[in-house]
Amino acid sequence: MSAVPESAAGVRRFVREVLGCGCPEAVFEHIEDAPLPATGDLPAYRRLLIGQRLLIYVLVPVSASPASAAAALAGLLERGQRERDRLGLNRFRAVVGVDDPPAWEPRLRTVFETFAARPGVGADRLHLHVVAPGACPPGPGA
Repeated sequence: MSAVPESAAGVRRFVREVLGCGCPEAVFEHIEDAPLPATGDLPAYRRLLIGQRLLIYVLVPVSASPASAAAALAGLLERGQRERDRLGLNRFRAVVGVDDPPAWEPRLRTVFETFAARPGVGADRLHLHVVAPGACPPGPGA
């Protein structure tokens, strides 16, 4: 048995323990982990693809206001849902890392619920997690 790189082990712990995903172990044999740069409409975020089944976007606003984080979340949800469907994946999870999750959760949850209520979104395959930045795994090469 080969050793699992620390970044992959960190992603596995994050998905299982923080996000509460019960994915089978075999899913973790293939993990794509890439930072994506900011574009005109979205801030930089991290894209995790686990076993060609689970897509996760991680947004950790450094100094974002709740309003700008809500706008970024709306864009991430749109992009993630499209990618999930295009690739035929089981689930998409949007993760927002903020210093005070309980304070931010209601506003972000409202954005999520509004998006999830749209026809054709597949809300049962879409999840939001608002966590402290330290709950997110270190990036590749960290």
